[in-house]
Amino acid sequence: MTLHFISGTFHPGLNITVRRGLEWFRKGLIPGQTITLCVCPPGQDHTVVGQARVAFVMAAQIETIPDELMKYEHEPSCRTKEGLLAAMSRVLGEVRADEIVTVIGFEM
Repeated sequence: MTLHFISGTFHPGLNITVRRGLEWFRKGLIPGQTITLCVCPPGQDHTVVGQARVAFVMAAQIETIPDELMKYEHEPSCRTKEGLLAAMSRVLGEVRADEIVTVIGFEM
């Protein structure tokens, strides 16, 4: 399974990515599963940058994502809920704090 990213900013150890809705929650990712990471900004080629191991998958409202998890967000500008909301809204249109999202933890 491949996770696609606009930005290829990752750090060693645990990273998280937040995806709108439950699509990724329902895909059946399981802890320990190997996933492929692909960086594919709009209008550019897909570039596989490596593989990672799924640490956890959880559904939550953005406003209820534990603060202690936010520091592991792969994109530095999204390590606060305000920053995450702003970035997601730029890409996806308006995103609200009470929306359901899927948080995927993965280890590099």
